[in-house]
Amino acid sequence: MKIQGLAVIFIIIMIPISLVISTYVQSQVDTITLQTSYDTKLDNATHDAVKAFQLNEINSNTQNVDTEKIRDIEASINTFYNSLATSLGTSGFSEGELSRYIPALVYTLYDGYYIYAPFQNISNPNGGFDNGLKPYIYYSARYQKGSTDIVVNYTLDNYITIYGNVGGNYVTRSGYLINPDDVVVNGDQVRYKGEEIRGENLSEVNFTTYQTKTEVPYIYVDAENNQREKVYYDSSRNTWYRISIDRKRIDVKPDEAANFTVTDTSAKEYYKEAKEFSTWVKSNLGGLTLNDMTEEAKEELGINGTEKLSDHVFNVSDSNDPEEAASIFNDHRRSIIKTSIETNLAAAIAGYNSISQVNDTTYNFKMPILQEDEWDQILNNVSVISFLQGIPIKNKYYNGYSIMTNNKNREFIDPHFIYFVDKSSSENKFHNIQDVTNTTNWVGYRNLDFNRRKVVNSDEDTTEYFYPHGEEGCYDCVVSATNRILTLEDVINDTSNHNIRSTYFTAIGRERYNSYKSNKFEQYN
Repeated sequence: MKIQGLAVIFIIIMIPISLVISTYVQSQVDTITLQTSYDTKLDNATHDAVKAFQLNEINSNTQNVDTEKIRDIEASINTFYNSLATSLGTSGFSEGELSRYIPALVYTLYDGYYIYAPFQNISNPNGGFDNGLKPYIYYSARYQKGSTDIVVNYTLDNYITIYGNVGGNYVTRSGYLINPDDVVVNGDQVRYKGEEIRGENLSEVNFTTYQTKTEVPYIYVDAENNQREKVYYDSSRNTWYRISIDRKRIDVKPDEAANFTVTDTSAKEYYKEAKEFSTWVKSNLGGLTLNDMTEEAKEELGINGTEKLSDHVFNVSDSNDPEEAASIFNDHRRSIIKTSIETNLAAAIAGYNSISQVNDTTYNFKMPILQEDEWDQILNNVSVISFLQGIPIKNKYYNGYSIMTNNKNREFIDPHFIYFVDKSSSENKFHNIQDVTNTTNWVGYRNLDFNRRKVVNSDEDTTEYFYPHGEEGCYDCVVSATNRILTLEDVINDTSNHNIRSTYFTAIGRERYNSYKSNKFEQYN
């Protein structure tokens, strides 16, 4: 056969193959492009949901955090759906149609989480399904040994709540768990890990002074519902006042303010109470091991092997310091939180399959496997987790999820988001811990205090804004910290930095002591 003939045969054979391969490759490219587009839109919608949640948190001025939490989450969910529907509107999806492809949303909070998912509404005469928040689920575990039978609620840090019988006595108690040997109390002096915990002179612009941008001294005092609140000192009138829910000034009665001073001692009280609580826990619960968990809990956690059963979770010491990430307590706490979220979320998504069949959706919804770094995000932050599954894209179905963290909330104090101001400097900047100098002039505040507040004047129909602290973020250490080599742990563990450690321990103690707690019990027996 001539070469020309072979060439013709080759062309006849290869052209269809090339066309098929080209079509397949283009289909894969289109699929990847669509998938990437959906990933971006899901991330953006989840980010919008977090921002909506943050804005409501920042501008709230009440102590009814639990009630507001549901309201804020529902508003955040609406933002998520609106954002996703808007971004996918060009793809032909309405907000109502999108709900068919969203099996669940999860809001992991300080001491538990909400799952937003479809449920069968028995009050609906048609027996249909509605979307809604499932009951709040606490991060909890049960332990039984002898006459002790307790449930412990965990949080994103070292705060715990204990319910049940301890040695035959019913107990309801909560507090921060630390190594009690690290706290030394001598009269009015308090030291933590060798560093002095100081009284502080705090000040900020509030809703009564924002127009003149005047910083007012304040301290924290006990409030209703076993919470804490700020009271401000008006030096021009020698009076103390608090801010009401409607942003009005309410003067404190003289007999109530008789013992007030302009020095806040919240940090000292934090370490005193944490020491007392931790001593009690160690004395009464220090003998509990993982083997004393209920069999159901051990099976869920996968700790039926003998290698972990002897670990004493509540026997706090230098080798089991709840403030250290690698402690037995923290390993166990993270396992409790992770297992609880995994179990209930998998059940919610699996249950959605029966609902999706009613909605004529044939896709098999299932819980994706989250990576360890993603779990680190969830276990160390207030977070929103969203899922989008079952949307046809070319020759496959889209299956994606997004995790966004919320580091601006009133309950969880993230140590990495305590910022510091040098009161002796005129630079008007706030800094990360890495830039704090070894002097006594620094004061730390949580990141929420550097955010803009909104003031709505209903009489004049105007909206104004102000900052409680007018300092700007240091560009090198807050805005762009890529050149920072030292971590928070590096700075704090350097025992030569006495004033830096003292400033940090004081700030974190004060902020934790005064943060909102839905479970806060001091009485027991």
